[in-house]
Amino acid sequence: MASPYVLSHTVMDSNGVKTATPAYFVPTTPSTVTVANLLTNWLDLGTALDNASNGQIIGGRITIPMTPDAGWKSAPVDENDVSDVVNINFNNAVTRYAMEYLLPAFVQAMISNGKVDLTNIALTSLISFLTAPATAGAFSNTAGQDLTSLRDAFQADRKHRRQLRNKSIATP
Repeated sequence: MASPYVLSHTVMDSNGVKTATPAYFVPTTPSTVTVANLLTNWLDLGTALDNASNGQIIGGRITIPMTPDAGWKSAPVDENDVSDVVNINFNNAVTRYAMEYLLPAFVQAMISNGKVDLTNIALTSLISFLTAPATAGAFSNTAGQDLTSLRDAFQADRKHRRQLRNKSIATP
């Protein structure tokens, strides 16, 4: 069974309340689908939704499922934890606010004397990739401002929402 794409529109009512309306879409031939095809389907669905709803469409998104590259790890390395992260903060040329990138289950060699080793080759490669021009664009902060340089990095523990809901508590 194919994983569906998600074409979602955000609709706002007259009270300013927003809601997302996801629609699941399975392409006939996924290998031939283009971004232009998806945009056309999203816009056409938006037109039908706009005609059927009294709310205002204020945005949306298209989520495309991806399968891992065959050259990547086929299993996680023993004794790793995705809540153990390296938080990498980036500068941009427009504002003073940093943008974070979380590196989960990082390679332990990236920590030296309790601090992130910014000379680690795998880490410098990742940082360089995120701050260099990419194919047909650049990585940015949430405001669309290109990441320009590394600000700092630190190791932290981040709990995921599912982990927080499903925590085990032992009581006497």
